[in-house]
Amino acid sequence: MLEYIVKLLKENSTMDGWKLEETVTTGREAFFIKDALQMNRKKKVTHWKVTVYKETNEDNEKYLGSAMTSISPGDSKEAIAEKIQALVYNASLIKNPYFELPGISQEEVPVLKKTKEINEKNQEQLFQDIIKCLYGRNIHKNGKVNSCEFFYEEKKYRILNSNGIDNAYKAYSGQIELVVDWKEESEESEVFTIYNFADFDKQALEKMTDDTFAKAKGRALAQKAAKGMDCPVILTGEAITTFFSYFVAQANAALVYKKATVIEKGESLSEEPFTIELLPELGNSPYSKYVDEDGVLLKPVTIYKEGKLLEYHGDTRYCQYIGQEITGNIPNISVTGGTKEKSEMYTGDFLEVIWFSQFQISEVTGEFGGEIRLANYYHDGKMTVLTGGSVTGNITEVMKRMQISRETQELDNYKCPVACKLFDAHYSGE
Repeated sequence: MLEYIVKLLKENSTMDGWKLEETVTTGREAFFIKDALQMNRKKKVTHWKVTVYKETNEDNEKYLGSAMTSISPGDSKEAIAEKIQALVYNASLIKNPYFELPGISQEEVPVLKKTKEINEKNQEQLFQDIIKCLYGRNIHKNGKVNSCEFFYEEKKYRILNSNGIDNAYKAYSGQIELVVDWKEESEESEVFTIYNFADFDKQALEKMTDDTFAKAKGRALAQKAAKGMDCPVILTGEAITTFFSYFVAQANAALVYKKATVIEKGESLSEEPFTIELLPELGNSPYSKYVDEDGVLLKPVTIYKEGKLLEYHGDTRYCQYIGQEITGNIPNISVTGGTKEKSEMYTGDFLEVIWFSQFQISEVTGEFGGEIRLANYYHDGKMTVLTGGSVTGNITEVMKRMQISRETQELDNYKCPVACKLFDAHYSGE
């Protein structure tokens, strides 16, 4: 099928460029209710995504429009040809400023370290190891696994374009959706957690499971927060990745081109000399790759150093629009540079947020906020477990005095501090 699609694209003289993405997915899915297996299946599917480019000229300005469609194995040859020809017309209606499609790189695509390791393993054994590890932590008197859904996939990618790019690579990704219940005398709670990974990591999986039970227990025992407190707020877990996603977005070429950024290169942003690097490959991240969706070969890029914006980053199109060297869309983020140990940050009165219902931030304005599901309030040397209330603020107001820990953790596609202390955020009770 791929060869036929390429033949159609090459023979079509009405377009000015094309890109073809092929994804072959081999996967395993399983669903448990409590500890009983309810569904267990395998899959193998192939999909293609075709993008066509069309040049137009208007008032001495050159434009490059694009249009995309998906092709499935069930499509007939006639249907595929019709889809492709329709793309040419649709692309001619789009008037994006002109940019060049990427060409062939002289470098080979590196093989992901995790791919090398996983290739040598028995996939069935990996599945059994994960289930055994997770249910091995289902040992609590008051808490039990309610349900667990498991997905694991091997994906083979191939990206071709009209400039001769033909890059292929393989990657693995897994996801666990875990629901646990906890019951105390007066309260019950249920917690849902999503855990993403590339390979089986016993220690990380045990920690995720234990943390999920701890959240459920804490929520069942927590007191309602009756009023707000005027004290520093410490972010933990996924809220930290969301917080630092603002800085990554502010350095993105697309936002720079759209004049939606406020951070300038070289501007000193914080007393904390943080560094942010974009990495093609990171630990157990299931998002690692050395080729982006345009076929651009990816390399590590440092975008912030010592608390200052150093470089922009982005895809082929927007990097060209702002005159930036093309970095491609790099999937992983590393945030380091904390000057204090976690123990040094956990002093005095403060609110440590363990779990938000959803912590959100505007990548344009910097406004952030989230409703608290679980937090620890430290006051006069005593800790109270709380639920309810919310944390709000603006990153431009809190970043100057923020503190981040030297200790780091891996969460999805982030390597980031385990704690981030904000002195100018606002907490309001219910």
